[in-house]
Amino acid sequence: MASFSPGTLERRDPKSGIPSSGPLLFVHIPKTAGTSFRNELEECFGKKAVFPGRWYLRRRYRQHYPDIASFKRDLPGVYPQLRAVTGHYPYALLKLLLPGVPRSVFLREPIARSISYLEHARARSPQYRGMSLEVIAGLPAQRPNPQVDNLQTRLLCSKPHPEGRLASALGNLQDFEFIGITECYSASIALCNYVFDLGLKGVRHDNAGRRQGSELSRELLAFLAAHNREDIELYCAAREIFRQMRNRMDD
Repeated sequence: MASFSPGTLERRDPKSGIPSSGPLLFVHIPKTAGTSFRNELEECFGKKAVFPGRWYLRRRYRQHYPDIASFKRDLPGVYPQLRAVTGHYPYALLKLLLPGVPRSVFLREPIARSISYLEHARARSPQYRGMSLEVIAGLPAQRPNPQVDNLQTRLLCSKPHPEGRLASALGNLQDFEFIGITECYSASIALCNYVFDLGLKGVRHDNAGRRQGSELSRELLAFLAAHNREDIELYCAAREIFRQMRNRMDD
């Protein structure tokens, strides 16, 4: 990777005020408004400058992010023209492949993120169509669907085992020049524009399933809370970092 010459992105870090440059790495955690953010990056940088963005997804990957092997295989061939790299990949892998580049991520309140995933899965995934949210979540078997089991912590940590992964993810938050909060999307985009001197519009288009009118059971909510304890702590820490970044921006 060291031989590549990517497009550069000037940034001013509200944590340190120190400018530096590089292609933007966006860790796309599912159901955190990441698709909206990725699409805005494409509109800003160009359709072929974000990998794998919509142009690549339509032409190469059948509308889905490529698996890790394909991502690693195809990244070198397009890297020199890129302004941003994204995907549903673990931060530890992306950091290894793209050392030293500016880093960004969105986090979302974990129970809301989990419910959004369950509704999306029921509406869009043939394997889950017609199932209850409880079954998709894994409640009857007491085996949580990995997508609702501390997913944000698992994607942001550098440790594969449960022991120590929260501390690892909390530490890794300090690597990010920009942390967005889904519930504060417009304010997050304003912060992103400040950090990277961009002109993103802050228009959010949710890639979500539609609610089917059923209320969420107390059992499901309790199950999700029990399997998102680490994510809840991580989210609270991210909110505090976001608040501090906003304060520095406003100073």
